[in-house]
Amino acid sequence: MKSMKKGLLGIACALCLTTPNTSFAHLMAAQHGTLSFIGTNVYIALSLPMSAFKGVDDNDDKHVTIQEFNNHRDLISETIKQNVYLMEDSHKFVIDGLLLEPTTGHEAANNYRHTAGESIEQVTIMGRYALTSNSAKVDFNIALFSDDMTSQNYDFVATDKNKKLTHEFEVMPSKPSISVFN
Repeated sequence: MKSMKKGLLGIACALCLTTPNTSFAHLMAAQHGTLSFIGTNVYIALSLPMSAFKGVDDNDDKHVTIQEFNNHRDLISETIKQNVYLMEDSHKFVIDGLLLEPTTGHEAANNYRHTAGESIEQVTIMGRYALTSNSAKVDFNIALFSDDMTSQNYDFVATDKNKKLTHEFEVMPSKPSISVFN
């Protein structure tokens, strides 16, 4: 069963990596996310505002281009891993197998490549948290917020189909952590 799940994750990741960029244009609404609990694995999909990332706008024009995004991909990944995480008891779990997909505000259906001057408005992330147990107490935490007041709240749906649980919640600067399913 465990190898089947890993195989399915591998296939999903391979499809994501080989599919043209526009398939992600509407994968996730801005500042929305999902957490899917499957045994001790938790899969995340989340759209983050690019304005939440500091130090990636090289020319300080308030627009992050694909070139700037690619130049700072490692910084963006590390920022996400440090600021979007799960807590189980006192153990912090960071995203494993993090995938990043930058999204411009108005991607055309036929545009398969970002052009040099396009501004990245959102970055869709996907990945997995590998918990150590199937604990009933898991906290989800985000410490990555935009300075733009209209881009500060994240709406989430968490599901655990095996336990037949669904939890809708909102994460915001005043409430950056939530106990999932409690």
